Amino acid sequence: MTAAVADQEETGMGASAQAKRYLDSVNENLFRSLPTRDAQLDARLAQVTAEFVAAHLPGGSPEELARFEQGLLDQRRSHGEPISKYEDLNTFFILMQVAKELEEYSREGGWPVPERPLLATMPTGQINAMTLIVPGTDEHLVLFERQLFLFAHLAAKAVTEVLPFELQEDGSVNFSIDESRVEANIAQRPEVANRFAEMITAYVARGRPGAAPQFVQDRIPSALTDVLVTSAEMFVLGHEYAHIALGHLGERRPVSRFNGAEDADPEEIHYSQMQEINADVRGVEMMMRVRTGRYGTALSYSGADLFFSMSDLLDRSVSLLRHGEEDRTKYTTHPSPAIRRDTLRYVLAESLPDAEVESALHVAVQIQKITELLWSGMRDKLLAAHRGGLRPLDVWKD
Repeated sequence: MTAAVADQEETGMGASAQAKRYLDSVNENLFRSLPTRDAQLDARLAQVTAEFVAAHLPGGSPEELARFEQGLLDQRRSHGEPISKYEDLNTFFILMQVAKELEEYSREGGWPVPERPLLATMPTGQINAMTLIVPGTDEHLVLFERQLFLFAHLAAKAVTEVLPFELQEDGSVNFSIDESRVEANIAQRPEVANRFAEMITAYVARGRPGAAPQFVQDRIPSALTDVLVTSAEMFVLGHEYAHIALGHLGERRPVSRFNGAEDADPEEIHYSQMQEINADVRGVEMMMRVRTGRYGTALSYSGADLFFSMSDLLDRSVSLLRHGEEDRTKYTTHPSPAIRRDTLRYVLAESLPDAEVESALHVAVQIQKITELLWSGMRDKLLAAHRGGLRPLDVWKD
């Protein structure tokens, strides 16, 4: 095997030329239907990046800063070049990094890992990844919502910002999930709930959660954010690997908003509710094999649980802005994230020792309560925005 072929297999980039053309075509047609980019926002985000680089090399010359920034870029590219010219390099880097870690630990643990599917990101309007079939082939494109990881990160930041913590004499940190203390923190820091509402609104109405004003977390809550986010990212990818490992075929259905290459109508694989649940179970098992040894059962599991809670709030936000009500069951037959979250909790309770289950579920439920408290502070604002004419992007589907 040549080094080039090995690199392709390692990064999942060994796709056919037809698959690459098809992915670019789908991307191009989709981006034509989206609002134009906000030049002012792009300039602000570029400034944030420049400030990050300067902070890591204070007092550096322009040449040194440029070399440092190029080093960050090269590090990301070391995980493979994206297939599509439309790919977001930072998101792609995270995806490849998580895939590599998930695969390595699974193999070390004796779990069979399927050959890496073709992974890419796109504004899909779905928090779950979606799988397209390349016309005329059996190749799969596993597409992740382009802003998914950023959304997960900003959502986790909102949660960890209101979690009380205490530094111990030995340097360790104890986080409190006492509901009354969390409620007091939210009341004393209304800016957290406001930022949370701005982030959700920016995602639903503009497709870019980062369009909301950003802030830098202190070191301790930032560390907890990273734990929750990485567990959530690994669970989402593990879920897609599980579909492959379990041999799920699903049902092929045309997806009209993605006009494909060579005038072929794209087909999406739709999995049954039972297949989705089975993939959730296997996905969280894969994730926890990697994460539990470092962070324990409770925190590792809570990342996946938080992903479902936030997906549920995003669904409700889309429904509220589009229809003026948050009960999405009137407009879709797809199982809600809340149902999948509750099913996963039930399976967890049946598969782990009682002490571990009690701790994991207690932390997960308390974190869910935080998301509901944040939601309660923004629901009326979204409803007022709906009455004022604000609607979600068309890419968001019921």
